[in-house]
Amino acid sequence: MAKKKKNSKIGLILGACSILFAIVVFVMMFFQAVVSKNSNGEVVNQYQGTVIAFGKTFQQLDWGTLLKGEAKMNFSFGLVIAYLLPVLLALLLLITSLVNKKAKGIKIVLGSLLVISFLVTFILILKAPSLATITTKGSTGVLGGSSGSVTKTLKDAGFTIGACSIIAVVVSGLGFFSSFFYTAFKVIK
Repeated sequence: MAKKKKNSKIGLILGACSILFAIVVFVMMFFQAVVSKNSNGEVVNQYQGTVIAFGKTFQQLDWGTLLKGEAKMNFSFGLVIAYLLPVLLALLLLITSLVNKKAKGIKIVLGSLLVISFLVTFILILKAPSLATITTKGSTGVLGGSSGSVTKTLKDAGFTIGACSIIAVVVSGLGFFSSFFYTAFKVIK
C-alpha cells in the first residue's frame, strides 16, 4: 500500500513538472527568440517567438547593409508547432486526468505524444533561425533586391537563437525527461 502511494506521488510530481515545463516553453514564445549581434557581441536586432512563428509585416525595416525597405516575416508552421504543441498536449493530459482518473490507456498515449512533442520542440527551437523566413519586396541591401521579392532565412541574415530560446530548449529537454518518466510510471503502475 505504501509503495503504491509513493508511486502515485512520483507520478503526480512528474506530471505537474511536465505541465509546468510546457507552460514555460509557451511563455518563452513572447520573449527574445532570435538575435543578430555586431562584431562587438552587442545585440543589434532581436525578434520575439510570436513574430518569427506567426509572421509580421514591416513597412520600413532597417538592418544596415543587410536590408533596408519593406519586408515581411513569414508564418512558420514548424515554430508554431514547437511553441504550442507541448502546452496543448499537457493541458489535454491534465483535463483527461481530472475528468477520468482511471483512463490509464489514454494517459499513456497522451504522455507518449507529450514526450515526442518535447523532443520536436527541442529540435525546432534550435533550428529557429533556419525555419524563420523573411520576404523582402523592392528592398536594397545584401538580402534585398532592387525589384521583385526575395525570401531568405534569418540564419542567412546572421541571426542566432536568443537567450529565451536557449531557456526554451533547456526546459523542453527537461520536459522530455519528466514526461518520459511520467509515461513510464503509468505503464508500470
